[in-house]
Amino acid sequence: MERVAVIARLNPEGRDRARELIAQHQAGHYISTDFDRQAIFLAEGEVVFFFEGPDAREKLRRIINDPVRSTFLSHWLPLFDGPIHAAPEAYYWERPPG
Repeated sequence: MERVAVIARLNPEGRDRARELIAQHQAGHYISTDFDRQAIFLAEGEVVFFFEGPDAREKLRRIINDPVRSTFLSHWLPLFDGPIHAAPEAYYWERPPG
């Protein structure tokens, strides 16, 4: 299982629009069925997209490089203040079953 996050700084007007886009995701407009789990975290000035699944990093790279499958990102791009950055997992802990 692989986990990767994509982090972007939001421009000053971006947070409200980010909330709208997140609401669309919550209504079933997920980014891709290629992942076992995906989440979006929204801080005051940043947004973090989280993806988990086998080969998550490579699958995300293929989606971003595909002009059709990457359209989800086009709604987010005007909100970003600078480039997006991928952050592969550096540490993970999970409680053992039982």
